Amino acid sequence: MRIMRRHFLFNLLGVFLAVALAAAACGGTGDDASAEIDAAVSAASGAGATAASALAEAGDAAAAADVALAAAQAAQAAAELAQATASGNQAAVAAAEAALAEAQATADAARADAAAAQEEADEARAAAAEAAEAAEAAEALEPAEDPIVAESRRITEAALAGMVTSLKEIGNTPADVMGLTTWGGPSSTPTPPSGVSIVTIPCAPVPPCSTVSDYVDLVAAELGWEHEMIAGAGTPESYVAAFDSAIAKGPDVILGAAAPGALVGDRLDLAADAGIITISLADLPEPDPDALAAYDAYVSLRSPLLGALQAFAVIADSGGTANVSMIRDATFPTLAATADEVEQIMAQCAGCSLHIQDWLITDAFDPAAVDGIISGILAQNPDVEYLIMPYSLGDTAVIESLRTAGRSDVKVLHKDPNEEGLTNVINGGAWLTAASSLEWLAWAGIDQAIRGLVGAPYLGALDLGIGVLLFDADNAPSDLDQDQRFADAVDFRAEYRALWGIG
Repeated sequence: MRIMRRHFLFNLLGVFLAVALAAAACGGTGDDASAEIDAAVSAASGAGATAASALAEAGDAAAAADVALAAAQAAQAAAELAQATASGNQAAVAAAEAALAEAQATADAARADAAAAQEEADEARAAAAEAAEAAEAAEALEPAEDPIVAESRRITEAALAGMVTSLKEIGNTPADVMGLTTWGGPSSTPTPPSGVSIVTIPCAPVPPCSTVSDYVDLVAAELGWEHEMIAGAGTPESYVAAFDSAIAKGPDVILGAAAPGALVGDRLDLAADAGIITISLADLPEPDPDALAAYDAYVSLRSPLLGALQAFAVIADSGGTANVSMIRDATFPTLAATADEVEQIMAQCAGCSLHIQDWLITDAFDPAAVDGIISGILAQNPDVEYLIMPYSLGDTAVIESLRTAGRSDVKVLHKDPNEEGLTNVINGGAWLTAASSLEWLAWAGIDQAIRGLVGAPYLGALDLGIGVLLFDADNAPSDLDQDQRFADAVDFRAEYRALWGIG
């Protein structure tokens, strides 16, 4: 009986251990697998020891029952012997004596089994206690989640659920990113003058560059102002030519939409000499307001913050193990700063890796160039899991190149989505996009123009209250009206109309 119990206990512990090892073996490889195996073995050992303890307890109780039964049988035999002796039947006496001897032997064996069962129960209870202590120790040794992962998850969830912002242009940390649910822009604006003419110079004649100009056109119309677009073509020469044409027209205001001051040089001074106010939409503020390449005022598109959201998203999604390739367009200062922001945040993730590939905005319009760049990225980083783009321009070509290479598993992220880029997010070709409202940018740019036209102080680039969002396939607007999502969160249109006394 005792041998059978021990055999069953060992079998039970073996089953728990085998199941744990098999489960852990399915969970990963290398150090991760070893950690999972250790945890699984510890958990299984604890469970097995607990079960063994319970079984031993049951064996202990069964042995006690055996002792009681043997004692009853001995008492019965003793009673039968007494009856036989009283009757004087010698054969009956002999049979009763033999029965009593057998019953006493059975009782002795049952008592021995009971003692052994008690010993086994004590051993099993001790093993269970030891296993529980080992499990607690193993749990205590498990590494805590990297704080950057938890913070990245918080920020990503917040940016998918609503607007977020930061009071920093660059150098953002997780603690700097906060939700935005109320108007944080100006509390007053001078009365807008009449008869104003504006020229907008966007970075290219296609969305999203030209989208800003489209919104400036609508906002200017509400004020009765005249507006014209003279588009650049993504090159310094085209921006200089566009400024020359705009200055020749003699407008009151020139809005440069992602037309960096560093790329137009003395044209900003020439505009100032002609009495033309210049305002940058989407460029980084020039730290030296007296520099040759400084606009009169700036409205930040929050591009570095959008890059920060991209980095936080891949850290959160991967659990802190992201293998990332980033396409960098360093031609534009704001995009170079955005890439730097991605890099500094990814550096905070110890288990992540980042590989950088440069391209120009003109490459985005050339599918053959895109295909060559993607092939190079895959050769440089064959285990890439995420691909961060500087904008949505060219994303269809990127997605197709990955598909052709058999790497549709790579998650593509971009920012500043045009309708094509947002559509690719909705249909799953791209995983995620970070967005700022180009319409909000236009309203804020006109507000800065009003201040400059009447001689009032300009607002700081970060004093305009503009927030940002993340869109994925679940929350991207099916009608592609991303600006309405911003207005639904904070009605910037109504706020500016009230400030200007219109509408």
